[in-house]
Amino acid sequence: MQTKKFVGAALLLFAVVFFWNLSLRREVSVRRDIEQKMRFMATHDDSTKLANRSLLMERLSQAILQHARHQEKLALLFVDLDGFKAVNDQYGHDVGDQVLVKVASLIKQTLRQSDVVARLGGEEFVILLPMATEEQAWHTAERLRQQIAALHWPSPVTAHYRQTVSVGLSLQTADYDIERQLQQADQALYQAKQAGRDGIQWFVAESVS
Repeated sequence: MQTKKFVGAALLLFAVVFFWNLSLRREVSVRRDIEQKMRFMATHDDSTKLANRSLLMERLSQAILQHARHQEKLALLFVDLDGFKAVNDQYGHDVGDQVLVKVASLIKQTLRQSDVVARLGGEEFVILLPMATEEQAWHTAERLRQQIAALHWPSPVTAHYRQTVSVGLSLQTADYDIERQLQQADQALYQAKQAGRDGIQWFVAESVS
C-alpha cells in the first residue's frame, strides 16, 4: 500500500512538473513572439512592411564598416514615384496605399537577398546595394524603372494608368560617410526630377563658379 501511494505521489509530482515546464516554455515562446513583433513594428513601415529609416541607417552603418574594411563599393538608389500625389487625390489614400504596396513588392522581388530596401515615407524608397559596381547599380535602377512602368493596377485605377519613377544614384566614396552618400543620392534624385522625370541620374557635384 505504501509503495502504491509513493508511486502515485511520484506520478502526480512528475505530471505537475511536466505541465509547469510546458506552461513556462509556452509563456517564453509567447513573450519571444511579442518581442519579435514589437521589434518588427519599430523597424518597419506599417503599409509596405519594408524597413523604415531607423533600420536603414542601422544596415547602412553595418555595410559601411564592412565595405570600408575591404575597400568595396556601395551603391544607394533613391526611388521616387512621379506624380504620386495625383493618385491619392483622384482615387483616395486607400488606393494610393495599394499602389505603394505593389511597388514595394516588385522592388523586393527584383533585388538580391543581400540588398536592403526601405520606405522613408510618402512615395520615396531607398535601396542599398552592397558590393555593387556602377554598371550593376544602373542596371538595377533601369530594370526597376521599366518594371514599375509596366505594372497593372487594381480597380479603380484604370488599366491605362502608368506609374513612372525617378531614380537618383550615388556610389560610396573613399571616406565612407553615410550622411554624405544619402545626401548625394537625394540630390541625384532631384536632378532626375529636374531632367523631366521617368529617368535615372547619377549624382553630379555642382560646379562652383
